[in-house]
Amino acid sequence: MKKTIRTMSAMGMLLAVGLAFVTPLQAQTEEPREESIVRVMSYNVYHGARRRGQPLLQTARVIQEGRADIVGLQEIQVRKYPKNTEELAQLLGWNHDVDSEIVTRYEIIERIKGDNSRNKGGIKVKLPSGQEAYIFNVHLPSGPYQPYQLLGITRGGEKITTEAEAIEWARKARYQPHVVRLLRKIRFLYDQKTPVFVVGDFNEPSHLDWTEAAAQSGRHPIKVAYPTSKAMTKAGFVDTYRTIYPDEMKNPGYTWSPMYKPDDPTTHYDRIDFVYFKGKGVELTDAKIVGENKENADIVVSPYPSDHRAVVATFSLAKQADKGIAGPLMGDVKPDGMTLWMYAPAKSRCTFNYHAEESSLVDKKTGTFTAEPNPAAKGSGQVFKSPLTGLLPDTRYRYQVSVDGKPDPAWKGSFKTAPVEGKPSAFRLAITSCMRSGGPQDSWNLLLAEKPDLHITVGDTQYSDTTDPTVQLKHHVAYRQEKEFANVLRHVPVYAIWDDHDYGPNNSDGTAKGKEFSLAGWKQFWANPELGTVDTPGAFFKFSYGDVDFFVVDGRYHRSPNEVPDDEKKRMLGDAQFEWLLNGLKNSKARFKIIASGSTLHHSKVDGWRIYTFSRHSLFDAIKENQISGVMYLSGDMHQSLVWEHHESDRVGYPMVEVMSSGIANSGQKGFATIDFDTTRDDPTARVRIIFGDGKVHTDKTWKLSQLGHKKEL
Repeated sequence: MKKTIRTMSAMGMLLAVGLAFVTPLQAQTEEPREESIVRVMSYNVYHGARRRGQPLLQTARVIQEGRADIVGLQEIQVRKYPKNTEELAQLLGWNHDVDSEIVTRYEIIERIKGDNSRNKGGIKVKLPSGQEAYIFNVHLPSGPYQPYQLLGITRGGEKITTEAEAIEWARKARYQPHVVRLLRKIRFLYDQKTPVFVVGDFNEPSHLDWTEAAAQSGRHPIKVAYPTSKAMTKAGFVDTYRTIYPDEMKNPGYTWSPMYKPDDPTTHYDRIDFVYFKGKGVELTDAKIVGENKENADIVVSPYPSDHRAVVATFSLAKQADKGIAGPLMGDVKPDGMTLWMYAPAKSRCTFNYHAEESSLVDKKTGTFTAEPNPAAKGSGQVFKSPLTGLLPDTRYRYQVSVDGKPDPAWKGSFKTAPVEGKPSAFRLAITSCMRSGGPQDSWNLLLAEKPDLHITVGDTQYSDTTDPTVQLKHHVAYRQEKEFANVLRHVPVYAIWDDHDYGPNNSDGTAKGKEFSLAGWKQFWANPELGTVDTPGAFFKFSYGDVDFFVVDGRYHRSPNEVPDDEKKRMLGDAQFEWLLNGLKNSKARFKIIASGSTLHHSKVDGWRIYTFSRHSLFDAIKENQISGVMYLSGDMHQSLVWEHHESDRVGYPMVEVMSSGIANSGQKGFATIDFDTTRDDPTARVRIIFGDGKVHTDKTWKLSQLGHKKEL
């Protein structure tokens, strides 16, 4: 690819200083319609940007000449110049984030806290196209430095000679303490379709550069498959420079170091500064090196102020479709009704029509959604709900939603009302949990193909890890716009209970600050029945489907912290909710009684009923003492799906069956569970199937009601 050389002399720079300089550089050519060009730079400015005798203004010039829009800086914040990031942003007329050391011309809409000075964290920006993007900045440890170790350069560390040694030293220096954390943080982003850029001084070469060809040519002493670049590739990231210039021998792209001559025995030329990216809607179009002369750089700035050359990558980002609408979602299905939910721009007029599938279209009825009067979340969108009433039991209906008078096929769906409460019936329940964007969503198609009558999701419906309902709603809306999930929501009524990540921080409990705001949001974000009781707040509720009763319990709002002693004071549900559950179970006339919660009975050693012995035993003992038959337990959380009989079932008096369904879009299995209830039989049955993302039925097991009762009843 032909190099583009732009030079700027010191005199030219001085003449250019003025108001024009502090105005963000405008696009010099009209960009393609429906697209926006974005340039992302990584730049180690060298110990405060003034170590080589140049003012901060010269660093700003490097950024401006590179036409960068977003820059991850390293070594910008030093003790002598503690406000460097802010001052550089002022020179450019840009926004900035001190913690992550990122400057950008774009609006910063979210800040992601880093782990330390190596993993600096990141930001989320809004691009001119309307699309959003994450940028993370790193500055990994410079020593021990494996090229120096291999070459016997004194300041590199202990002398090594083999690839295996180099990999092991690199893993200990950078991969294990820093890169693993970085990739884990990125993996837990709520919307992994959003482009993610990782920039930085990695202080480690790439396996794409230290190849067999490079070793045979004498450029590098040996071939080394460096672990950090391998890990970034495995995580789905693209090395921008090496993608544009795949021939490492022809285009080495050295970023270290313009301070030394190529034959200097005290150092080794290498490419250790990177711009990585991944995500949909992003197209890499170019990558360039910014440095001191045309022999080593595509863009030249003289005098050059740093000991690292900068790398800048250019991307074309397609304009996204309108993200202001999500839904419809159905919930709280009854014999005579159902609740519809929509999210649309504020002040929209959302309407619907519906009719029984077997009836004539002339019999269709219409209705208008009502906006939530006191929105828990702030923003330009609004939650709308509407009950559909006067329906016939056990009947299939079709509906169409319109926004501001415009219908859309994506807002069309169908559902079946519940059987008459207490009437023997046969139906299929789907159970899911742990859902995340960015990976395959095909398991939702498999679930829909199973034709469930209703769906319970038992937590981690998004991963906002906050009690702020504004942030939570953004996460919910983003995932509900996943077409596979959206298709399920508009065809299968859903009931939802939270777990930790959609309630608050990881493993959060009743001490979570702002939990009341989280609850206010949860009530609005789903179409559940009424939550809690008059005297006891929480996300718990009960509903019936035929002669099966469901008790959906809240294992977070009143929960004691995991870390407190496992004694008689430690509670999973809180006393009031436990009493509500026990009274409901005792008074239930249903054949099967299902308890659903995000927390597992046993499989989690750190965040489930296993470490709440008093609460677990109280539940099991109460079932036995009160001779309550037909109890089964549903859970999620663990990113695996299975069914088993609890080893303490003797306390219950019959097998305590737990169906754990977790990770439909956030696990290796990509699994989910279904239960076929049939209470029309003389001995009613519950058939449990565990289905993995490959479409195979991993487990198929049936329990008869006679197996789930106490001996004196049989």
